[in-house]
This record gives sequence, C-alpha cells and structure tokens, in this order.
Amino acid sequence: MGFQIHAGEVSIFFDRQAKPAKIKLFGQSFNQPAHIVSYGLWGKKAKVRRIASKKEGKLTAYLEVEEKEAVFRAETSRNGIKLALRSLTDDRSCYAHLTLFFPEELKIYFPGTPVGFTSGMSARLFDRRMPVGSTFATPETEHGSKGLSHQLILVESDRGCLCLTNRSDLREVFSLDVRGLAYPRIKISRSVEGFSFTYYWPSAVPLFLRSFPSLQEAVRDYKQWMENTFNLIPLEQNSGLPDWFFNTKLIITLDMWRSNGQIAHNYQHLIDLCKDMRKARAPKDTLFYLPGWNYKYDAHYPEYSPTPELGGPKKFKQMVDTAHECGYRIMVHTMPCGVDPYLPQFEITKKWVKKGHIFANYAGWPGGSKVLKYDWEGKKEQISGTMVDNSILFPTITIPEKCEAKLVIGGLSGFGGQIKITVGERRLESPPQWFMKNDSYTFPFPFFFKAGTNQVHLKFTEAELTKDMNIWYQIVDCFHFAPIWTYPFVGTELSNPEWASYFTGRVSSLVQQFDIDAVHLDAHILGGTSWEGTELFNQLRKQIPKTVFSCEVFDEPAMSFFSLIQNGEILTNKELNEWRNQYTPIFSNLILDYVKLYPHLCVPEGLVPVAKVCNIEKPPTEVSEEQRKRIREVVMNAGKYGVIPNLRLNYKDYGLDQETKQVIAQLVASF
Repeated sequence: MGFQIHAGEVSIFFDRQAKPAKIKLFGQSFNQPAHIVSYGLWGKKAKVRRIASKKEGKLTAYLEVEEKEAVFRAETSRNGIKLALRSLTDDRSCYAHLTLFFPEELKIYFPGTPVGFTSGMSARLFDRRMPVGSTFATPETEHGSKGLSHQLILVESDRGCLCLTNRSDLREVFSLDVRGLAYPRIKISRSVEGFSFTYYWPSAVPLFLRSFPSLQEAVRDYKQWMENTFNLIPLEQNSGLPDWFFNTKLIITLDMWRSNGQIAHNYQHLIDLCKDMRKARAPKDTLFYLPGWNYKYDAHYPEYSPTPELGGPKKFKQMVDTAHECGYRIMVHTMPCGVDPYLPQFEITKKWVKKGHIFANYAGWPGGSKVLKYDWEGKKEQISGTMVDNSILFPTITIPEKCEAKLVIGGLSGFGGQIKITVGERRLESPPQWFMKNDSYTFPFPFFFKAGTNQVHLKFTEAELTKDMNIWYQIVDCFHFAPIWTYPFVGTELSNPEWASYFTGRVSSLVQQFDIDAVHLDAHILGGTSWEGTELFNQLRKQIPKTVFSCEVFDEPAMSFFSLIQNGEILTNKELNEWRNQYTPIFSNLILDYVKLYPHLCVPEGLVPVAKVCNIEKPPTEVSEEQRKRIREVVMNAGKYGVIPNLRLNYKDYGLDQETKQVIAQLVASF
C-alpha cells in the first residue's frame, strides 16, 4: 500500500499510483475495484506522471489528462479529508470527478436539483432496490447540467455516515462565469458487487470526505454551515414575512395572456373567481399566481403595469381589492434577468445586456426548447408599394412554414434617417444614420413569420428618401423552436447596480400602487448563482419589505433571498415506489426550514382542459379519468412532502367546476 490519509472515522488508502485502493469507514473496509476510474478532469481519466510528496497527512501528485497537466492533492483538514484537483494548463472552469465503490448494503442519499428531476421533493435514496446493471445520473441539457441544489452527498452504513461536500459559498465558482459549472452532479451505477458512485464538482473548489455518527448529525452540521455561510434565517424566525404567508395552503395558477396571443383570462375573470372560491370555502390566504398578467407571457420586460387588453389599471386594482376582500393573495410574474428587445425602452435597457450571457445574442426562451435550424432562406426581393407619410406596407414572399427569422433591408445607401420596422407585434429600429456608410442593415433580433405571406411595415424617419433608391429585403437565419415557444427576450447583467435600480424601481412602484402581496422573479440564476443578484434582491427587500418573493429553481444562496421556491413536481404513490424515485425526508430541514416549495409554472394541470402560458400548443379537448385521478392524487400528496399544492384553472371556459370544488374541499378537510 502506498499511502494513507485519515480524518475521524474515515480513511483513504492510496496505491503507489496515488489511486484510492481502499476506503475505511467506522472500521469497515471497502476495497476499490481495479477497473474503477478514480479521478480526473473533464470526465476523463487522470494518469499519474509523478508523486511529488507523501508527507504525514498529505499527498501531492502531478497528473496528465489528455495531454493537459493537472495536480491532485489529498490531505487531512478540520473538515475531513480534503481532495483538490485542478488543471495547470487551462483555467479552472471544468469539472473534477471522483469515483468510489460502495457495497450494496450501504445507502446513498442526495438532495434535490434546482429544477425537475427530483420532483420538487427534498431528497432521494439509492439502495439495493436499484436493479443490477442500471445507472442513474443528474440529467444533461443543451444549456448545461441540472446539478444538485446542495453540495452534499451522504453514504450511510449501519455504523455511521460518510459525508461528501464542497462547502463552497459558490462565489469563486460563479466568478468563472461558465454556465452549468456551479453545481455538483452525480452518477450511480449498480453491479453485482455494489455501487459505483461518481461525484462531479467544479474544480475551483475542493471536496471534503467526513464521517458522522448518523445521518441526522451530518445534516445538522451542514445546516449550521449553510446558516453561517449564506445568512439563512429559518422561516419561523423571519420577522420580515407577513402573517398570511404562513397560512397559505393552496396556490392557484391562472394563466392570463399566453405568448401565442391568446387571452386565457382577464382581470374580471379573477374577480368573479375570487367570489366563487369564497362560496366554495377555499382556504384563506390562497395565493393566485398570474403569469401573463401584464402582456404576452415573457414579453414587455422590464415594464410592469396592467394592460388595457386585460382590463386596464382600474380593473386590475379592483381585482386585487376583491381578492383581499375574499381573503386571498395575489402574486405577479416578473423577470429580473431579461429585457424585451422589441420595446422602445430597449434603447435604454440594451446597455445592461450581459456580454457572453446565454441569452446575449439569442432572442427566445430555451427552457425545454430546442432550436431547430430551418433549411430555408429567402432571396433578395424588391420592395414595391405606395409610400404614404414616409411609410410603406408590403407583403413578403410566401413562407413555407411558420418560423423565426431575421430581416435585412437594403438599397438605402446615403439615406440619412432611421427605419422603424414592424412585423406582427414586433418592432425594431435601425441605428441613427446607419445608411450614410452602409447600404443594408440586418435587424439583430428575429421576427415571427406565419406560413404564407406576412405584412411588413417600414417607417422612414428623420430624412426623406430619394426617388432613385431601389429598396430590397431578404429573410435570413430562419429557425424553429420546439417543442415550446415563448416571447423572445435577451439576458441582462443581473449584478449591474444601474440595472438593479431600474428593475426594482418598476417592480416596487407596481407593488405599492396596487397592494400586490407577492412577486415571482423568474429564472434568477440563469447567469450562475444567486450571488449575482444580491444588490437587486436587497434593494427589493428594502423598498417593499413586507412583500413575499418567489423564484424559479434555486441554489443554496437563494434561500437567503426567497421564501417561496418554484421547483419541480410531485409524484404519485405508484411512481414513488419505483427504485429511482425513492423519497426520503432526511434533507427536509435543509430546505423546508428556510423556504416553502410549490410546483414549477409549467407543471400544474387542471381537472378540465386548460391552456398554459409556457407553450403555444392548443389546449387539450378533454382530460381523461386517468389524468384527473393522477391530478387529484398529486394535489392531495403535496403537503405530505412539504410542497404547497398547486391547481391550474380554466375559469373562463368552465367556471369553478364541480370536481375542482371537491378537491378544494378535500384539501380543506385534510388541513
């Protein structure tokens, strides 16, 4: 045996190639199979070039990973065995990984993910119920990995617990500014002998292995570290929260203006719904969540005001007042890290667009949407039409399928003014005097084109056109969104103090003018971690201190800013009996002591056919008995897992239907 490192009741025995050969935990030894790829970078196996030192309690080895140099260090520390793995030739924006082998009698616990696959619950358990030959891993998407919400894995034996943790405040990780690298990931494979477990973590921070007498003590220790590091305050001690927050036992999602232009509900519908809910004895302080309340969903950011199409400011105020009179609460939907490039205000907000951001040069919401290249492009076409008040309205050529595409306008060399262009409801402008030095301009954000011909309106300002100009257009860079689509926006620099003041000023003004109870801040960690929004979040809390704030997905810092977190879904009892969905409450107080969870915007279903704001699909024409049974079970199960139940309604077409009334009555009876 080459070398040993000990910390408490855990030891790692390294062979002469600095590879873990045996782990000892509370007196039990687990040999590591020879085929295990112990550690490396970028998911690649590391080759040991030389061992630099093997001092008491410390090992240093220099490695090669696909011809790139790296260093591996293992040592005893006050937080357990400390392992660090970094590249010497690249920056630190990469994943390190460690693979360990555990026998089948051990149990592996890990927390939720920021969104999705842990179904909004607090943790999962893997044990011998996992079939031999199966593998489970945190999912990858084209926009990054869905890593874990906490930097903590627990491995339990009958004698104690092994804790794997990074204990990073995430600021160093976030400073790398590489999406998807802030959060650890896992992969578990089951063989006849036991579990091969791989932990992936950002190489900018170390990994600690530490022993505890029990799972509960490991969780208590980590909870204390979180409170100290992220300034977390347990809900019951948080004097800034209003009384109604603690009484909310039901959330109703009422979609208003969908991104495809359909108005699903208006303000009057909610006024009538509140009265019907009161008659049905819905629980007091039920929270109405209103996506699409101010315009088409995911549009008009960051301008937040009631829209005339849904009833206007007076009707909106009446809606809020009626909800309060009936004992209910209102939550509006906002987006702190995006702006609408088609608003005139984009001339102001574009200076805060984040360079290198996932959305900086991309108009559209890719949450679940795959961008499909559309293999069609228009040719240069002459613009023909009658000029009226310095404007031309002309039809495009026939477009085979609906698509997103950019427009080029040319033939304007020497024109000293600007072009304002409108296609459908999207409007853009050319830069001032652009054509004094250029013949054409490609508008930087796409327009939405229907199949067939589309009307394009050109307005020429600040200068007259000359008669000899042969103006042309071309449709280029065509693409589709699939399977969902929402209104395009571009990402902003969440940490910019000017942007923080601009955004918070609009949101605070809305809340104060209309007495809004709660504000949802969507997609707040798109840029990395919640640390980026510290200034913005603190301004909001200072300006509207009694407002409840909600966020989409979360990380550990988020729990210091938000009290409501939109995260995943709830499973049925049958689904929870599957090996990959084994629920365990062991991590519950790591989350539920600090925040309340409710299902993600796109998750809740209705007991009647209902359209959602987060897609452009036609609503279903019916809901089967099997689907209704699942919805009822999920809603009734939610509280069991510390999640506020959430129902989606189609009040416009079905009113408060009888089955929904029955579910609400069952919920009330269960409280």
